[in-house]
Amino acid sequence: DKKAQVAYTVTIPATVELGNAASTKADITAKDVTLPANQTLKVTINGINGINGIDSTNDINGINGTNGSNGVFTATLDDTSETVSYTIKNGDTELTPGDTVLTAASGETGKTTALTFVKPDNAPYAGSYTGTVTFTVSVVDETTH
Repeated sequence: DKKAQVAYTVTIPATVELGNAASTKADITAKDVTLPANQTLKVTINGINGINGIDSTNDINGINGTNGSNGVFTATLDDTSETVSYTIKNGDTELTPGDTVLTAASGETGKTTALTFVKPDNAPYAGSYTGTVTFTVSVVDETTH
Protein backbone atom coordinates (compact mmCIF):
# COMPACT_ATOMS: atom_id res chain seq x y z
CA ASP A 1 0.00 0.00 0.00
CA LYS A 2 2.03 2.85 -1.36
CA LYS A 3 1.67 6.32 0.15
CA ALA A 4 0.16 8.80 -2.26
CA GLN A 5 2.51 11.52 -3.41
CA VAL A 6 2.28 14.94 -1.78
CA ALA A 7 3.83 17.88 -3.61
CA TYR A 8 3.05 21.56 -3.88
CA THR A 9 4.56 24.99 -4.21
CA VAL A 10 3.13 27.86 -2.18
CA THR A 11 4.42 31.35 -2.90
CA ILE A 12 4.03 34.03 -0.22
CA PRO A 13 5.78 37.37 -0.72
CA ALA A 14 8.66 37.85 1.70
CA THR A 15 8.10 41.59 1.79
CA VAL A 16 5.07 43.73 1.12
CA GLU A 17 5.82 47.43 0.72
CA LEU A 18 3.20 49.16 2.87
CA GLY A 19 4.32 52.70 2.03
CA ASN A 20 1.83 55.56 2.14
CA ALA A 21 -0.88 54.02 -0.02
CA ALA A 22 -4.33 53.43 1.48
CA SER A 23 -3.98 49.74 0.65
CA THR A 24 -1.39 47.36 -0.72
CA LYS A 25 -2.01 44.00 -2.38
CA ALA A 26 -0.05 40.79 -1.94
CA ASP A 27 -0.67 37.55 -3.80
CA ILE A 28 -0.47 34.10 -2.24
CA THR A 29 -0.28 31.37 -4.88
CA ALA A 30 -0.41 27.58 -4.88
CA LYS A 31 0.84 25.64 -7.87
CA ASP A 32 1.84 22.11 -8.86
CA VAL A 33 -0.50 20.69 -6.21
CA THR A 34 -0.38 16.88 -6.01
CA LEU A 35 -2.30 15.37 -3.10
CA PRO A 36 -4.34 12.28 -2.27
CA ALA A 37 -8.00 12.71 -3.21
CA ASN A 38 -9.21 13.31 0.35
CA GLN A 39 -6.61 15.93 1.24
CA THR A 40 -6.54 19.69 0.79
CA LEU A 41 -3.71 22.17 0.90
CA LYS A 42 -4.53 24.99 3.29
CA VAL A 43 -2.81 28.34 3.94
CA THR A 44 -3.89 30.21 7.08
CA ILE A 45 -2.91 33.46 8.74
CA ASN A 46 -1.01 32.40 11.81
CA GLY A 47 -0.73 33.82 15.26
CA ILE A 48 2.46 34.23 17.21
CA ASN A 49 2.04 31.84 20.13
CA GLY A 50 -1.67 32.41 19.67
CA ILE A 51 -1.45 35.96 21.03
CA ASN A 52 -3.60 38.24 18.88
CA GLY A 53 -2.33 36.46 15.86
CA ILE A 54 0.42 38.71 14.66
CA ASP A 55 4.01 39.34 15.55
CA SER A 56 5.06 42.94 15.31
CA THR A 57 8.61 44.04 15.82
CA ASN A 58 9.07 47.00 18.18
CA ASP A 59 5.56 46.78 19.55
CA ILE A 60 5.61 49.32 22.38
CA ASN A 61 3.57 47.15 24.70
CA GLY A 62 5.37 43.91 24.04
CA ILE A 63 2.18 42.06 23.19
CA ASN A 64 0.37 43.18 20.13
CA GLY A 65 -3.21 44.27 20.66
CA THR A 66 -2.87 45.54 24.20
CA ASN A 67 -2.54 49.06 22.85
CA GLY A 68 -6.21 49.21 21.97
CA SER A 69 -5.74 48.16 18.39
CA ASN A 70 -8.37 45.98 16.84
CA GLY A 71 -6.72 45.43 13.48
CA VAL A 72 -5.31 42.08 12.56
CA PHE A 73 -1.82 43.44 11.95
CA THR A 74 0.07 46.17 13.77
CA ALA A 75 2.82 47.92 11.88
CA THR A 76 5.38 50.25 13.42
CA LEU A 77 6.54 53.45 11.77
CA ASP A 78 10.22 52.96 11.01
CA ASP A 79 12.59 54.46 13.58
CA THR A 80 9.74 55.39 15.96
CA SER A 81 7.40 53.69 18.40
CA GLU A 82 4.29 54.86 16.52
CA THR A 83 2.06 51.95 15.55
CA VAL A 84 -1.05 51.62 13.40
CA SER A 85 -3.39 48.67 12.96
CA TYR A 86 -3.82 47.50 9.41
CA THR A 87 -6.60 45.15 8.45
CA ILE A 88 -5.98 42.32 6.03
CA LYS A 89 -8.76 41.54 3.58
CA ASN A 90 -9.45 38.74 1.15
CA GLY A 91 -11.82 40.47 -1.24
CA ASP A 92 -14.39 42.14 1.02
CA THR A 93 -13.79 39.71 3.88
CA GLU A 94 -11.74 41.01 6.79
CA LEU A 95 -9.36 38.34 8.04
CA THR A 96 -8.54 37.44 11.61
CA PRO A 97 -5.80 35.14 12.90
CA GLY A 98 -6.55 31.52 12.07
CA ASP A 99 -8.54 32.38 8.96
CA THR A 100 -7.85 30.36 5.82
CA VAL A 101 -6.58 32.48 2.95
CA LEU A 102 -6.15 29.78 0.30
CA THR A 103 -7.17 26.16 -0.26
CA ALA A 104 -6.27 23.86 -3.14
CA ALA A 105 -7.10 20.25 -3.90
CA SER A 106 -4.98 17.97 -6.02
CA GLY A 107 -4.79 19.23 -9.58
CA GLU A 108 -5.98 22.72 -8.63
CA THR A 109 -2.96 24.62 -9.68
CA GLY A 110 -2.15 28.25 -10.16
CA LYS A 111 -4.73 29.22 -7.52
CA THR A 112 -4.11 32.71 -6.24
CA THR A 113 -5.56 34.74 -3.39
CA ALA A 114 -4.99 38.48 -3.45
CA LEU A 115 -4.73 39.82 0.08
CA THR A 116 -5.15 43.54 0.68
CA PHE A 117 -3.38 45.29 3.56
CA VAL A 118 -5.61 48.25 4.40
CA LYS A 119 -4.05 51.21 6.18
CA PRO A 120 -6.33 52.78 8.80
CA ASP A 121 -7.93 56.08 7.86
CA ASN A 122 -6.50 57.67 10.96
CA ALA A 123 -2.85 56.71 10.41
CA PRO A 124 -1.20 59.74 11.96
CA TYR A 125 2.12 59.76 10.16
CA ALA A 126 3.32 59.27 6.63
CA GLY A 127 6.32 57.02 6.12
CA SER A 128 7.29 53.39 5.98
CA TYR A 129 5.61 50.99 8.36
CA THR A 130 7.10 47.62 9.21
CA GLY A 131 5.63 44.53 10.83
CA THR A 132 5.53 40.76 10.42
CA VAL A 133 2.68 38.48 9.42
CA THR A 134 3.21 34.73 9.46
CA PHE A 135 1.29 32.07 7.58
CA THR A 136 0.88 28.35 8.17
CA VAL A 137 0.88 25.98 5.20
CA SER A 138 -0.61 22.57 5.92
CA VAL A 139 -2.20 19.56 4.27
CA VAL A 140 -5.46 18.60 5.92
CA ASP A 141 -7.42 15.38 5.65
CA GLU A 142 -10.95 16.30 4.60
CA THR A 143 -12.49 12.97 5.60
CA THR A 144 -12.18 13.81 9.31
CA HIS A 145 -14.19 17.04 9.09
